[in-house]
Amino acid sequence: MSVSLLHKLPGILLLGILLVGCTEDPGAKPDDPSAPQLTLSVPELNYADDGGIRTVVIRSNTGWTVSGANDWCTTDKAEGSYDGEVTVTTQANTDYDDRSVNLTVKAGSVTKILTVNQRKKDALTLTQARYEIRQEGGAIAVEVKHNVDFTVEIPQEFAGWITPITTKGLSAASLQFEIAANPAYDAREGKIIIRNSNGTLADTLYVVQAQLDKLGITESQRTVAPEGGTVAVAVNTNLDYDIIIPEEAAWITLAPQTKGLRSEEYQFIVAAHTDYNSRSAEVIFKDRNSPAADTLHLLQTSYKADITLGESESLGSRLSDEELKVIKTLILRGHLSDADFSAMRDRMPLLTDLDLYATDCPWIPHEAFCKRNGGLYVGHPSLTRIILPHGATHIESLAFGYSGTLQSIRLPKTFALMDDNTSDWYKRSGLQSITVEAGNPNYSDIDGVLYSANRERLICYPMGRTASSYAVPEGTVALNASFSSSALTSIHIPASVTSMSGGTFGGCPNLATISIDASNTMYCDVNGVVFSKDKRTIIRYPRAKGTAYSIPNGVTTIGESAFAGSRFVTMDIPQGVTTIGESAFASCSQLTAVNIPQGVTAIEASAFYGCRQLTSVTLPNSITKLGNSAFMRCGLTHLTIPEGVTELGANLCQESAQLKSVILPGTLVSLGGSFGPFAVCPQLESITCYAVNPPTGSLRVATTTDSDVQVYVPAASVEAYKAAPGWNNRTNIQAITN
Repeated sequence: MSVSLLHKLPGILLLGILLVGCTEDPGAKPDDPSAPQLTLSVPELNYADDGGIRTVVIRSNTGWTVSGANDWCTTDKAEGSYDGEVTVTTQANTDYDDRSVNLTVKAGSVTKILTVNQRKKDALTLTQARYEIRQEGGAIAVEVKHNVDFTVEIPQEFAGWITPITTKGLSAASLQFEIAANPAYDAREGKIIIRNSNGTLADTLYVVQAQLDKLGITESQRTVAPEGGTVAVAVNTNLDYDIIIPEEAAWITLAPQTKGLRSEEYQFIVAAHTDYNSRSAEVIFKDRNSPAADTLHLLQTSYKADITLGESESLGSRLSDEELKVIKTLILRGHLSDADFSAMRDRMPLLTDLDLYATDCPWIPHEAFCKRNGGLYVGHPSLTRIILPHGATHIESLAFGYSGTLQSIRLPKTFALMDDNTSDWYKRSGLQSITVEAGNPNYSDIDGVLYSANRERLICYPMGRTASSYAVPEGTVALNASFSSSALTSIHIPASVTSMSGGTFGGCPNLATISIDASNTMYCDVNGVVFSKDKRTIIRYPRAKGTAYSIPNGVTTIGESAFAGSRFVTMDIPQGVTTIGESAFASCSQLTAVNIPQGVTAIEASAFYGCRQLTSVTLPNSITKLGNSAFMRCGLTHLTIPEGVTELGANLCQESAQLKSVILPGTLVSLGGSFGPFAVCPQLESITCYAVNPPTGSLRVATTTDSDVQVYVPAASVEAYKAAPGWNNRTNIQAITN
């Protein structure tokens, strides 16, 4: 042994004694080598959560035991002697708490404790990993079980509809998220990731949200014509559904599916509708598993409607435009207003048959069934028949316009007022039949021709009738302007008629002959031309009879409208005629010349009105009267009024565009009319008046040419004319030089 070791030996022995003393049983004597001794290499063992194997060295001078092991902590031996090793094995810790167990090592009276510690398992879990959310969204509460710090991660693609509400920091045990409504027709799935700080643990929450349930049809409001037809309906849906047609809608049937149709398209067959008023039904498309539904509203219009209107109701408010525009037959009852007439006129283009009898309207208003189109009044395009309200008293002017399709009208027993000043419907509407309710004290009808109540006066033969001949019934006494513009070619007048005029047949373009019963005491006919019984007055020459005619000798008077509208080019009036009656040659548009013989004393009002081709006329010295508008709208270029005429009719040559010069007689006393006999004659150049005293009245010509018209008067009267009312506004008054 080396010297150095010898020097150190006492210290080593002392250290050993001290160590042994520390591990001996307290009751043992240190110096007793037979006392039990026991030492452990470590007082405790520490394991990770996944478990493991550790070895402990046991030193003893005797036998020893190990106890206290359990199901997660086991030893490879329970006893041994003297020095040895014990292997301690722990299983993985699946709990979320730390755990430990004390193993007892005993050698005789000496006991040592070996503590085995195992770390808890790192915990980061969700109590519910999947949430199913309704389409409309809402908040969800998420419970997190954890023993680690964590973060919440919402992937970017889901951040638009998943939003955290509260987190309470990293140690939060409950999280809330707001889920937005799903606007799409497909379900969607998102996720929320809960992750520990170092990324070793994570759990994922899946959020599944229902789609927006869709059960819709492309057009929910459909209108079907009265004749019925097929309605195609496209369905957009992501649901299983049924189609429900109400039992009361038996007029709607679902057509069989065909290969040419998509599965989302259906066809409904709608039967023809022949009853009054529109009908409607609702076809329901209903989801089998939820309240989701859509409704197809079917409205089938009708060509016929029977409507009762209250005080505050109108036709336009009761019926839609779709209904109004197809109605052909309409029965109205109750209150009727101007708005209802407007609806019938403007919004019911197919209306043909109208019954207003049960309404409270007291008359048919102005323009009720016509519209102004520029300067024309155009009648309703399809109205053919109307029954007036039971209390109506009259029809205002232009109620049906100058044209239209009206063929039949029925007047109630209250109808009372019908004259040219207030009502012209019966002349202008193209009627074929006018009937009157029994009991009317003023009017009656015979087969659709309007008469007075006692049937003595024929008021109107409807102009739209297509018959070529008509025989006025015996007993008729008077004929008004009864046959104006009718299509008749011949008319027979009975013996009983005592009152009529040329105007009775005015405007009948096809009338070729008028026959008079031979026993009639007031009238007769000669080859279809009507005369007074004594043949001194020609009453009417039918317009379609011919373009040449010689008035027989013996005629003294050309009656009112005797030749109105005829197609003559020239006319020789024979000697013996003294009077040319009112409108005798009015509107003879082809008349270019007329010979007025000496002896004619009077040319009545409008005698040559509208003869635009008549360029010249010579008035005999026998003329003493020129009626109002006698040559209005004629083609005359010069007119000489003979001596003896004292007064000019109002508007004598008004609107005669070609008139250039006028000579007035010395006998003239009055110009007649406030507007002047030569108003609106724009080419008038000169007026020569031989009257010494200025005639009274107006000499107005045309506002643009008055100052250019030369006025010649007797030299001694120039100043008197310049001062006379009606003349004193002339600037070119000068003396007659020849």
